[in-house]
Amino acid sequence: MSKKDISDLLDRYLAEECTPEEAQQVEAWLANLQQEKNQWQKLGEPEREQLLSSVFANIKNTISPEARVVQMPVRNRWRMISALAAAFLIGALVYTFWGQLVQNRNEQEAYVAVQAQKGHRKRLTLPDGTHLWLNAGSSLKYPVSFNQKNREVFLEGEGFFEVAHNPEKPFVVRTGSLSTKVLGTVFNVNAYPEKETVQVTLVSGRVLLEQNQQELASSMELAPRQAATFSKKSGNLSRQEVRHVEEFYAWTEGRLVFQETPLQEALLRLERAYGVSLAAEGQVANCTITGTFKVEQPLAQVMQIISISTGGTFAPAGAGGVLHGAGCD
Repeated sequence: MSKKDISDLLDRYLAEECTPEEAQQVEAWLANLQQEKNQWQKLGEPEREQLLSSVFANIKNTISPEARVVQMPVRNRWRMISALAAAFLIGALVYTFWGQLVQNRNEQEAYVAVQAQKGHRKRLTLPDGTHLWLNAGSSLKYPVSFNQKNREVFLEGEGFFEVAHNPEKPFVVRTGSLSTKVLGTVFNVNAYPEKETVQVTLVSGRVLLEQNQQELASSMELAPRQAATFSKKSGNLSRQEVRHVEEFYAWTEGRLVFQETPLQEALLRLERAYGVSLAAEGQVANCTITGTFKVEQPLAQVMQIISISTGGTFAPAGAGGVLHGAGCD
């Protein structure tokens, strides 16, 4: 195969105009001659296209029109040597560019995933020096090293962040359709998947909330002692003043604070804190509770207090129990 044949074949392949047999030949070069044979099969279509474009451009630049070819007496042998030489060139270039792509790909996928199981909280320090608490039943994904533009993490559940100040690289917490962007501040994010809302409460500094859900798009800036509530269903973003901001991060100190909290929501928080299963039956499920509990307290003691305040009865069952009754006054 001559240099013109190779160039024409590559042009046809890129334009998707070659025959199935010709396409198979090009694919065979790539699949068989790189040092890591199995890696070509692992690349996705966009990565293959990027790789092929880079390889083919370099092949065409390498095959100079002035190159001289010494004809061999045996025509078949010449074809074999020419094809092998071209294949060797492709293989070398594939290995070079494939290595670069895979390195970039690995860097993009180099994430650390951390989970706080129900009944447990976790204290973390991120690569930039940011400190955070991860509440029970929550998970966080963050890169091994942050890129040059920002510091981006992905949260599911609840986290309390003390962000290391860096005006050159904003810190972004992504929770589904809502992003919280800061430079250096202290705030709490509550974004459990079973909840219909995401709530961000600012303790100090400033944060910018951004969302882009289908055709709905809005942003909001928070000042200290303010909270924002984002509706997953409607996409609405609202702001509220917070009187006792410490209530929103009391969980980092092992305290559960309830202020006229609907009983069903309170039971969910207790489930995560103690790693148990709780339920409310009857009219008592419509009650609200107010009080502060420490996670060191036995669950039976906590439920006894809640039973008295709601006029219900708690029946232990397995690792949890059921609260039932006619309801509160």
